[in-house]
Amino acid sequence: MAKKLVNEVAIKDEMNRYKELLNINNDLSFRINRSNGCGGSYYQNKVVLDLGTAKEWIEHPNRTKYVIVHELVHAKFNETRNPLLSVIVPPGLNLEYLLQELRANTIAYQMLGKNETVLEDYFFEFNKISSNPFHVNGGYLSSDKFVYLIKQNPVWNEQAIVYAINYLTEKYKFIRYLVPKRRKEKIKNQFVKQLEDLPWNLNATTVNFTK
Repeated sequence: MAKKLVNEVAIKDEMNRYKELLNINNDLSFRINRSNGCGGSYYQNKVVLDLGTAKEWIEHPNRTKYVIVHELVHAKFNETRNPLLSVIVPPGLNLEYLLQELRANTIAYQMLGKNETVLEDYFFEFNKISSNPFHVNGGYLSSDKFVYLIKQNPVWNEQAIVYAINYLTEKYKFIRYLVPKRRKEKIKNQFVKQLEDLPWNLNATTVNFTK
């Protein structure tokens, strides 16, 4: 019954539009859950939106669209997480999670027109993320840090990847001291390689992280 409070057909149509723009060819199922949260999830070819996110469709459609694109980016790269690693994550994998979330948020920002008002409304009014070690373990920076990084590099490209690795290394001791430079280089190359799978040219000149 809760689903009847939203236009599920219109939201699914919007998801399919962004799915096409992102060149996602595999079939994805879609549903709205009963949570009044402000997020969504992707798991094994399923995109799920919280009811709270879907309810924003009428008055604040960009909030719903932001979550849709965010989850589709995870679907694009089939980023299904092991639920056993949702709280305590090894430092190297945690760095990957942080970059995955930043990539999803940056590409959502790009696809919604690189509008700073939309970005700030999403993070400061709708999906307010506090500075919390459990969030960081899951790959979620605080809202102000996401906004800062996206404004510094509003296009997801190699420069954005390297800047983020440098920033996260500087901010978090567990990355600075527990993730070797060789592992950071491998992670950087992994994310740079994935740029080839995106439907627009996001590649920049080769750059190197400093730490």
